[in-house]
Amino acid sequence: MKNLIIVIGAGHCNNEYVSWLLNHSPDTGPRQPYLYTHYDSEWGTHYRAQDDWMLEQYGTSFLDDYKQFRNPKYPHFLDRKAFEKWIPQLLDVHTHDAMSVYINVLDVSDSIDYIRNKATEWNIDVHFVTSFWDFENCPVRHYYIMMEFDPTSTDEDHPECIIDLDFMSASLVDRHNLQIEMQEYQHKLDLVAYQSETDHTAWFKKVKLKIPADMSYVVDKYKELNKPTTADLQELNTLTWTNIQGRYWRCETWSDWQRKIGNPSYFKKTVKPGLMDK
Repeated sequence: MKNLIIVIGAGHCNNEYVSWLLNHSPDTGPRQPYLYTHYDSEWGTHYRAQDDWMLEQYGTSFLDDYKQFRNPKYPHFLDRKAFEKWIPQLLDVHTHDAMSVYINVLDVSDSIDYIRNKATEWNIDVHFVTSFWDFENCPVRHYYIMMEFDPTSTDEDHPECIIDLDFMSASLVDRHNLQIEMQEYQHKLDLVAYQSETDHTAWFKKVKLKIPADMSYVVDKYKELNKPTTADLQELNTLTWTNIQGRYWRCETWSDWQRKIGNPSYFKKTVKPGLMDK
């Protein structure tokens, strides 16, 4: 293998989708059977793309070793020992030119530095990717809501209040402000994958992957599979960013919820400008 793509950062729904799409490149070898994680909720079923679909072909033990570091427990930092054990295995079994791998960690900047240094030992090119929701322009905001507040998707407490458009909007704004912090390490990334983009050609070019011939079909089928089926989610996707910000400021149930789940000093912050792509 010549090219290892590391998709890194919090957020299974958006980051794992990016890795899943990149692995459609012919550089990664024969197309494998799709795997999805199903989340059934009040809004319907969300089918989350799984990174496992590329790794399952190499056996259960190999996949289990990957899961040791993919989604670490608090403080959600990369398990470097497990990662160093697994990468040589990947390079041994995957004989094709490239593969994208997702790592759900919070120590993104330090992990990039560490992996970049180790790449010289493994004699492989590494490209680093993270996803940016770009909620200001994103046409699939409901993906985030369905994953964040579906009671079957996380072990965290579920809001007891009604999750209405104001509550959803407040959630989007706080997540947006948090994501903007990636500006601190953006210069270390080869690709920031905007979820608002409709043409994904640049995603492949920036990490030196051949573009799959059926890319548009793959993207459209995923959107069709996960299209919103309730009126509130459909409306959420069409709201202007100004409207969403207004709902953020007036939503008190969101503030109450944040204080209840362990953030007693929570207060709303000024909405940060959007991320500038490099």
